[in-house]
Amino acid sequence: MRRRLRPLLRQGTVLLVWLVMIGLFALLSDRFLTPSNLRNIALQTSILIIVAIGMTYTLLTAGIDLSVGSVMALCGALAAGLAVKQGWGTYPGILAALSVGALLGAVNGLMIVGGGIPPFVATLAMLGIARGFTLVYTQGRPIAGLDERFRFWGTGQVLGLPTPILVMIGVFA
Repeated sequence: MRRRLRPLLRQGTVLLVWLVMIGLFALLSDRFLTPSNLRNIALQTSILIIVAIGMTYTLLTAGIDLSVGSVMALCGALAAGLAVKQGWGTYPGILAALSVGALLGAVNGLMIVGGGIPPFVATLAMLGIARGFTLVYTQGRPIAGLDERFRFWGTGQVLGLPTPILVMIGVFA
């Protein structure tokens, strides 16, 4: 009986803590459960959730990837830079950046599986490499002048729902 109850309690504990937090926030602010605030929370967490969905697969296989944030930053900078600074346009820039992200993921995989390097070490190295390339590429400055098609993916809406939330739902599905 105890062996069956323990995993259920572990899973239920996270849900219980989450529900207690929601209840506490709702008690502390009458604006917490408003549609606009819930939409704002979903919008602010959508990118993190998209990354977390991908990381779930890594963690389920007892792996770790420390480089995801830096690789994501590099890909974002490349997409914006290729679209604006190099004049590639929005979708070729995004496609090239996604390809670079896939390539860096493959390099991580080759280092770990083919090279026998522990995932912690391999992805820590990639974190530094991607961060360094991002700083060199951007010269430490934001990339401005993005066109409406590019900005749509971060600030656009479809049927009143922000695009990042729709992308998050699509990735989750």
